[in-house]
Parts: sequence; structure tokens; C-alpha cells
Amino acid sequence: MNALATHRGYTLQRATLRDVWKIRQLEKIVFPKDAYPVLEIIMLILAPISRNYKMVAPNGDMAGFISGTVGTAGRPGWIITLGVNPQHQRQGLGRFLLDWCERELQAEHIRLTVRAGNMAAYTLYAETGYTDVRRRRSYYRDGEDGIEMEKALNPPSIPPSSHLPRVS
Repeated sequence: MNALATHRGYTLQRATLRDVWKIRQLEKIVFPKDAYPVLEIIMLILAPISRNYKMVAPNGDMAGFISGTVGTAGRPGWIITLGVNPQHQRQGLGRFLLDWCERELQAEHIRLTVRAGNMAAYTLYAETGYTDVRRRRSYYRDGEDGIEMEKALNPPSIPPSSHLPRVS
């Protein structure tokens, strides 16, 4: 099982290639207009800079999924997708996944894009410290605008060994 954490009886685990089909099914339920295709989900799972997690319900069903990418060369990290099955919503799973992924991305800033009409998601992000950066016109396949949001986090910690004097 390899649980990383638990929340209200749900277990957090790393998502792997074995989860691709279940992630795709969850994406289709949560994002019927623009679910990620299987190939893109595989690419998210395999990308070295991606961090992918799933929430597993007590009955073994996949209740939620998040994928984020680590910020590199001063660029922000990104939350690529976050979805919770409607049958498991209102349990704090989205917030739990978001908090966990943010810590794992170890970035000074994290960005995401949310549908302009998805007020539940927008509210979650605003309540957790994300602020509007810009409106992306016709960002989604069906022409709906996206709102790009950003959250400033604490700077990543510098490993103690970097404070040691050089030996000549």
C-alpha cells in the first residue's frame, strides 16, 4: 500500500503507471470537457520533475489525484491537475492533496490555472493563499477563460552542507 499519510480514513499514495487508467477515469468524471488524455497522464507520471499523488478511499477506490511540477531555474512550480471524485468531495481531500503537493514541489512560488466558472475550485485556491495573476482568454478547449493564480511560499531551505567552508 505504501501510504505516505492518512486523512479521515483515506490514504495518500504516490501515483504510478499502474494508476493511469483510474486517473483517466477520474479526470473524465471531474473534468468532462477537458480531461487529460491517457498519453498526457503517462507523461505526467514519467516526467522527472512531476510529483503525482492519489487519495485512496477506505474501500480502495481512487478518490482524488494531483499532479504538480517542480519549479526549475527560478521558475515557479505548477499544479497541473487536481481532482476529487464528487462522491468523495467535502471531506477536505482537495485541500489535503494541494497542501501535500505544495510541500513536495519545494518552490518559492506555485502557479495553477482554474476555469473561470469553477467557483468551488477558485474558492479553495483563494482560501489557501493563491491570488490572481492574469486571465487567460479562451484557455480551455471549449473557449472558457482560465484564471492563472499564484501562491508565494517560503524559500526552499538550503542544505546545511552548503554553509560549510571550502577545504583547500
